Amino acid sequence: MILGGDPTALDNAHAEEFESLVHQLDDPSFHVRSHAAQRLIAIAVDGPPGDAGRVIETLRRMQSDSTESRLAAREILLEISQQNRHREINRLLNPRITSDKIQLDGWRAFRASAGDDMSARRLFAMLSQQYPRWLRQIESGGPGRLKQLDELDPFHLPAEDAIGWAMLLLLDLHSGAAASEVSKKVATTLSSSAMGPSVTARRQAEVLRRLIDSWVRSPTSNVTVRQRLLIAMRYRCRDSANHFCERIFAQREVPAPTCVTALLCAAALGRADVESEARIRLADRRTAHVWQLIPSNQTRIRTQVADVALAVLLRQHGVDPRIAGFAETQADPILVYRAHSLGFPDESSRRRAQEKSESLLGAPLLLIPALFDR
Repeated sequence: MILGGDPTALDNAHAEEFESLVHQLDDPSFHVRSHAAQRLIAIAVDGPPGDAGRVIETLRRMQSDSTESRLAAREILLEISQQNRHREINRLLNPRITSDKIQLDGWRAFRASAGDDMSARRLFAMLSQQYPRWLRQIESGGPGRLKQLDELDPFHLPAEDAIGWAMLLLLDLHSGAAASEVSKKVATTLSSSAMGPSVTARRQAEVLRRLIDSWVRSPTSNVTVRQRLLIAMRYRCRDSANHFCERIFAQREVPAPTCVTALLCAAALGRADVESEARIRLADRRTAHVWQLIPSNQTRIRTQVADVALAVLLRQHGVDPRIAGFAETQADPILVYRAHSLGFPDESSRRRAQEKSESLLGAPLLLIPALFDR
């Protein structure tokens, strides 16, 4: 061992040692090869950061005519990576170590989206063990072939697979335009009550909710504001849901289904502006949904924006819309009512419901000029 003296001489001595060990990977003796491999791993894992970096760089740059030595170098690099990851996972699960000191691929991206409390740390530890390859790609700048991803297809991921869903959401958050088709699939599954993650473990569910909240606010261009609002409501991202309601109400040109969804969400959220927004839309005669009630007799229920606005207004005044003539009304566990069920089969039924509503409310409906009438 060299103590003191010229640091350059020390660096050169270490470099020569590393080169010698690498050459020994091709030694005829199994004992020599094994000892060299273990020594390189020990230096890279437990040695000073400078030495560790030089060993890894030497192995990566190694050029040899020997297939065995090249394979040995790859195996050593893999073992170094696994041991380093295992050590960092132990540090991750130690609450005394601050989150900014953790050196795991993908950790910075994850904690920015899902937090860094112990629930988040535990879930990320499982992510690191199960999906190291994808996390390395996130760390290196994002997976460019995410749209061809098969192992994490949102249409086939089990609802209870919190780890798989967390990885998919994190990948989509950090892959940009490469994930356009995946983003559409994710939006479809998250906004559908029959699909998407449904985790029973409370702590994992909370971390997933934070990831979903980050995802729903991300600037992915091919996800509609209506989908974002539905997802925010489904996963109890109230701040995001309020944000999207405000965005929708602030716009004059909004598709009818989007307008209807915003009204129902505003009612479910208990927003202070729900009554005023509903009254504005009492004149909006656009059809938002068409629902075939009984296929055998071709009965169709057409739901106008004005119908939903009136049902919401009745609810605000403590009146069940069914009493007013909304005969097909169905409850919804998230949005209070199912939008398509708030319509009527014909105009005469609609007019009767409007007249009954005026009677129940004790005053004529203050119809606003038809700003939205088509």
